[in-house]
Amino acid sequence: MTRYGRKTLLFAASLSGLAGFTDAVGFMGSGGFFVSFMSGNSTRLGVGVSEGDLRLAGTAAGLLLCFLVGVVTGSLFRSHQHRPQSRLLLGIALVFVVAALVFPQAQLLGLGLLAFAMGTLNTVLEAKDEEVFGVTYMTGTLVRLGSKIADCFRGGFTWKWAPYALLWAGLSVGACLGAMAYRGLGMGSLWIAVGLSLFNAVLSDWYGK
Repeated sequence: MTRYGRKTLLFAASLSGLAGFTDAVGFMGSGGFFVSFMSGNSTRLGVGVSEGDLRLAGTAAGLLLCFLVGVVTGSLFRSHQHRPQSRLLLGIALVFVVAALVFPQAQLLGLGLLAFAMGTLNTVLEAKDEEVFGVTYMTGTLVRLGSKIADCFRGGFTWKWAPYALLWAGLSVGACLGAMAYRGLGMGSLWIAVGLSLFNAVLSDWYGK
């Protein structure tokens, strides 16, 4: 990640903020399911299967599938578009609009749409060499952060850890803001997510990849 420029890193952090915001709203609105953190849903799937809880296992499995379909859709879209970042983000904004409208009557469908959007979000910064920024999950980012901090002790201080810290901070700040928004607006917070998606679509033109 350290080979990317400052604009790219700031854009990635902004996308992580959107992911954190959406995940917090989805988590609180669903009573404990994730729409971007699929490791957590994989654990919930395993627990549901072991306990024979079909609702828990089925919901987790459905979210995993929707997320995967979102990744596939976004990746295929990218391969047929020139500078597709803004179009992907406009599409994500549209999905958020539909999710906000259907959630009161069809919670599972709304959650599935959010997971689909988060899967698609991970393809926005997919590079030509197929390297993908993981903007909705931070475990690997934290591992790399720790590794770069360790390098500072081995070979002298460098700033190579900073991009990973920035990415983690983006998601964490976004999650905090999403939780605060949910406490005031409930699932109406998704309209803020629409605005954040549109903001990132504009930001993608400045990013100019």
